[in-house]
Amino acid sequence: MRRFVIGDDLILDSSQRKVLKKDVELNLSELSYRLLLTLVEHAPNIVSHDDLMIAVWPDRVVSDENLKKRVSRLREALSETSDNPKYLVAERGLGYRCIAQVSEQVKLKPNEAESKPLNNKPIPSKKKTPAILFAAFSFIALCALLVSTYSDVLFATSSAQKSRGNNDYAFQATQYYFRFNLADNDRAIGLYKKAIEEEPHIGSTYSGLANAYAQGYFQFGKGELWLKQASELSKKAIILEPKSPWGYASQGFTLFLKGHYSDSMAAHNTASEIAPNWGVVAAYRALVYLGMGETLLAYQTVRGASEKSPENPEVMTILALCYRELYMLEHAKRVLNQSLEINPDYLLSYSVLAEISLQEGEHLQASAVLQDKLAGSPNSQFDHWLLSLAHLQANNLESATQSLERSTLLGGRYTLPSQIYLAIITKNAQQLEYLLQQINDKINSGNQWAELIFNKGLILLALKNKSEAIDTFEQAVRKGFSYEYRFKNLPLFLKVADEAQFNRLLKTLAQKNRQKPLKRVPRK
Repeated sequence: MRRFVIGDDLILDSSQRKVLKKDVELNLSELSYRLLLTLVEHAPNIVSHDDLMIAVWPDRVVSDENLKKRVSRLREALSETSDNPKYLVAERGLGYRCIAQVSEQVKLKPNEAESKPLNNKPIPSKKKTPAILFAAFSFIALCALLVSTYSDVLFATSSAQKSRGNNDYAFQATQYYFRFNLADNDRAIGLYKKAIEEEPHIGSTYSGLANAYAQGYFQFGKGELWLKQASELSKKAIILEPKSPWGYASQGFTLFLKGHYSDSMAAHNTASEIAPNWGVVAAYRALVYLGMGETLLAYQTVRGASEKSPENPEVMTILALCYRELYMLEHAKRVLNQSLEINPDYLLSYSVLAEISLQEGEHLQASAVLQDKLAGSPNSQFDHWLLSLAHLQANNLESATQSLERSTLLGGRYTLPSQIYLAIITKNAQQLEYLLQQINDKINSGNQWAELIFNKGLILLALKNKSEAIDTFEQAVRKGFSYEYRFKNLPLFLKVADEAQFNRLLKTLAQKNRQKPLKRVPRK
């Protein structure tokens, strides 16, 4: 049993997982406890950022910002500040270390104590071997050992260096990936490729590269070729490691982005069966449920995911999306703000906050958030798309057109919807006929994204097929499209306000949304 005395007032008992300060037990979270234990065990040496992240988060990869936040919370629990440290200091560019004096108390069993000698003097042997003879025999044996194992040592060293090179590249790539910005995502892709060059038979490296390509399409304005590349890489990961969850999780996310929700769910289910405690996979299963219009199933699934991965920004954002779909907007905003406090790098949380503002009719607030985010991340297609909707909500057709034009120049899920809105605004009937065929092709290929059905309704409305348009809108609602503000903020010349059938649809949707909020929400 190990018991550490830290400074003059702190005790860490690892056998009971307790930390006492002046004999009062501190209520440390598991992450803060792991951080303190790691620093204490290595005191007074510096522990690098990478080593700390592995020790504190052994089952996931996090960014430097997560580590900074965790150190700050530990300091708060220990009643110290970075300006006046008593226990922990940051060594710039290197890591952290414990500066308090640490001594270890080892509690031994009684029989172990009795068996130890009372002094450290060596017990003399009755017969001594001459030193020169012993040295000679030792030298000969050592030479023989070196000769017999020389080739094995060279081979083992070469293999270890190669494997370590792959691990180093892959680890660095993953760190860059979880910073969630375009430049670092590109760096991650380069490093994953180097890792594959070093060792082309590790499935998890291919799945990591697949995730980076998928995020390029999802968040950073990359085109369909990136999504295709992600799909091929995830398949390769599964072939190499069919009993590991990584490839299936990557494949599930790629299929989700394609709108193939049933196949995506199957892939995520396989990943969950292999790794049942992996909260992120459960969260993405919830995201697929949202796409399928199964809001309650999505909420129940992501609640379980948040218990497994309580501070993961992806999990928290998906939980917020569930609250948004349940029209529990205050809950959604609270979770998103908590997520940004934990990891401000996950910029998608800001986008979801902006869309919630649009749902609330606060287009000025949404525009401010989106313009601020686009100043630092101009390649976010989703943000240009949302900004165009904010301008439509403000009846600013000119600014909406400009945002839509920027959105169409980028790749991602909203290329086709942006083209449709532009064609409607410019009254380009020929372009609308072409885009209608594109939508039908996607739907016929298995794309289940309700956004496509809604946009099909818009095209039919613009082409004066009003009855068919209303039927299509109703189909979109049945498939899970629930955003009232999108119906209310159609491009201005689509004058349907007097259509009784359209108004009945809006009223039905409003009633349906008002019935969604849960009466009781479990506390975090």
